[in-house]
Amino acid sequence: MLTLLSLEDLRDRPAALLSGGQKQRLALARALVTKPKLLLLDEPLSNLDAELRIRLRRDLKLLQTELKLTFLLVTHDQEEALSLSDRMMVMREGRIEQIGTPEELYHQPASEFVASFLGQGKVFDNKTFLSAAGYKGAGSFDASGFMVRPESWVISEMAPTTDGWVKAEVLTVDFLGGYYHATVRAGGEIFQVKVSKNLNLAVGKSYWLSVSSNQVIPLGETKEATQ
Repeated sequence: MLTLLSLEDLRDRPAALLSGGQKQRLALARALVTKPKLLLLDEPLSNLDAELRIRLRRDLKLLQTELKLTFLLVTHDQEEALSLSDRMMVMREGRIEQIGTPEELYHQPASEFVASFLGQGKVFDNKTFLSAAGYKGAGSFDASGFMVRPESWVISEMAPTTDGWVKAEVLTVDFLGGYYHATVRAGGEIFQVKVSKNLNLAVGKSYWLSVSSNQVIPLGETKEATQ
């Protein structure tokens, strides 16, 4: 257990001399060693550095499967919730907004709150703009809004030869290692686009954007949360 949680080199160190993250891992080890049937984890990875957090996230999932444990995980980290959960419950002000699999909540959110909580995205109420950008879901035009996540946009430097593309100006570009995160303006709308590092984005330059209909999330009226 100490090896799993990267504490094997600290086995003889008093708990009082451990760092905050090490104390958190020690508490987790103490809880897991008893092999409980149900384990409540309240922000278990919050004080760990990014690399260790990802590794422990993977190890926790493997351990859960091997020991057949049920974890009740409380977290404000959306990536952590999506990656660790078999079923998720999103709450707001102590009330349940939606319960389902991570895939259901991410792709079929019951409200704008759930959609925004589980990932970045722009909510459009401009149906004409989305139609110009390639959205063909006319049957869903009674929705109160439409969310498109940054990774859903297709971007091209070349002028399109077909309909379903809008011209967009790049306002800012953030390089995030494996990809770019750009702020763009198109059709009077400003939103975020996730772009492959293979495309050399430049601030002030214009590109063409399109989105597939199955990547647009129609949003109903925000429902009152469940007690």
